[in-house]
Amino acid sequence: MTTEQLPERIPFGMERDAEESPCPGCGVYYFDHHQPGCEYEECPVCGGQIVGCLCFDAPKPG
Repeated sequence: MTTEQLPERIPFGMERDAEESPCPGCGVYYFDHHQPGCEYEECPVCGGQIVGCLCFDAPKPG
């Protein structure tokens, strides 16, 4: 996908299986976006973990 076609990232707390705030993986609070590489971020395309997802190039840590 190109940058123009990327779906919007899902803010923390809005995922299907929402965790308690703050995120146990990256420390963000409800309605903020996960830090790049957070294993708790949900893919907006397939609903799986965004880390390692093949739906599109997710933000990488670094």
